[in-house]
Amino acid sequence: MLGCIGPWASVFGISASGMNGDGVFVLLFALAAAGLVGAFLAGKLPPKALWGAVVAAGLCALIGLIDAVNVGSYMAWGLVMVVFFSIIATAATVFGTLRR
Repeated sequence: MLGCIGPWASVFGISASGMNGDGVFVLLFALAAAGLVGAFLAGKLPPKALWGAVVAAGLCALIGLIDAVNVGSYMAWGLVMVVFFSIIATAATVFGTLRR
């Protein structure tokens, strides 16, 4: 979630924050995924609800990857964090869901 508020692109010392665009959607999807996993771990949701977390984390990764391709070599640390940790979150939720 930290990557959402960090810079996603930087050119000649001028940076663009993720919160100026797709970072808002990534933050909302990340919060949804975390909420679903948390509710499941608290015993409030059935295991099938984890598929919602898989979809939300996958959408974070997809948005991050599309933006990374669009930004190219001007990618800043915020977008790198979003892409890296969204892919990890997607893999973890898929693995956790399939093990249930």
